[in-house]
Amino acid sequence: MSNYKSNSYFSIDVNLLNSIPVDNLVCITVAGNSMEPVLLDGAILIVNMGDRFIKDGKIYVLRQENIIRVKCLSYTSSGIVLKSYNQQYKDEIHTFQEFSNFEILGRVVCVSSLL
Repeated sequence: MSNYKSNSYFSIDVNLLNSIPVDNLVCITVAGNSMEPVLLDGAILIVNMGDRFIKDGKIYVLRQENIIRVKCLSYTSSGIVLKSYNQQYKDEIHTFQEFSNFEILGRVVCVSSLL
């Protein structure tokens, strides 16, 4: 995952973002294929940094040590599942204790990519 270049511009009608405060939004670029076909390599994600509480089945940006990751998160009875949409990647199951080493940075609210 790399930061969107500060000298580049991306425009979207903020009315599409359901009244999310603009100050909470950041754009990042997807690097990799683990979330394909939903999120393509090079796609631009709009992330709500103010939304850090897990809603089952939603896509989040999270930090695991020094790595920024984008995964679909869901609960199990004993922890959290990190799911990649690309079936070449296996689901990662973490206990709640293990997941405490992760930091949820925000929820993906919009995606734009070239086909």
